[in-house]
Amino acid sequence: MDNELAEAIEIQLLLATIKQLYGYDFSLYRTSSLRRRITDLLRVHQLQYISELIPLLIYKKGFFEEFVAHISVSVTGFFRDPWVYKILAEQIAINYADYLDINVWSAGCATGEEAYSLAIIFKELGLLGKTKIVATDMCQQALETGILGIYSNAYIRQYSANYQHAGGNTSFSDYFTARYDLIKMTDDIMSHISFRLHNLVVDVAWGKVQLIVCRNVLIYFSEELQSQVLQLFSESLVNNGLLLLGPQDCLYASVLERGFEVVDEDSRLYRRKIRD
Repeated sequence: MDNELAEAIEIQLLLATIKQLYGYDFSLYRTSSLRRRITDLLRVHQLQYISELIPLLIYKKGFFEEFVAHISVSVTGFFRDPWVYKILAEQIAINYADYLDINVWSAGCATGEEAYSLAIIFKELGLLGKTKIVATDMCQQALETGILGIYSNAYIRQYSANYQHAGGNTSFSDYFTARYDLIKMTDDIMSHISFRLHNLVVDVAWGKVQLIVCRNVLIYFSEELQSQVLQLFSESLVNNGLLLLGPQDCLYASVLERGFEVVDEDSRLYRRKIRD
């Protein structure tokens, strides 16, 4: 058996183990990218064969989270898909302006840019003072970045453009301080966000919320777990609460089955129907 075929079999066994133990389906990842990231993980642990990772996933506490940190591609940024944020902001203004308290759950938040983008939206709508945002992810390493609120300025021009296209009222630079090649989010934004370790597969929700944002996370779940998480979101949202999924989360039928109605299909924005 040649090495390439052997590696392919080992990767299949590895992914099958992960899916069975944790419910996460990484089979949609590009094979070349997956192999490269797994090879890097082997190097870190001084292992020779991909199959040697399987016992670590089964028996070593915390290794799955480490695996996710190496393997997952956290494609995120400030105001990514700005037109989606513009639609979301309009719906927030319509639905929540009169609420005394607004609770938001950014699920699968990665390094936190999404949560900070949401906080900026609420601030510009004059609602941040009564808003609490809980940003959760299963990767502690990613959460640490969000907690610090410190990011590279390499894409600052793109982020500034995204902010404007999302309907920003001032300048994106009003929400961070810059030093050398880094930016740090301002305290008034950071104080309304709490970052928590959370696994959508096995952990419970964060109480009742008015808005859940979970973009391009469910595509890595099996159909069964997609339904399970959508049910979790349905139970977590108040009546008429909003759910924003990602452009790759093509779950139209599943969402409707879980008691949601469409607000804007292009942006994957849904509303929780009033319960009987």
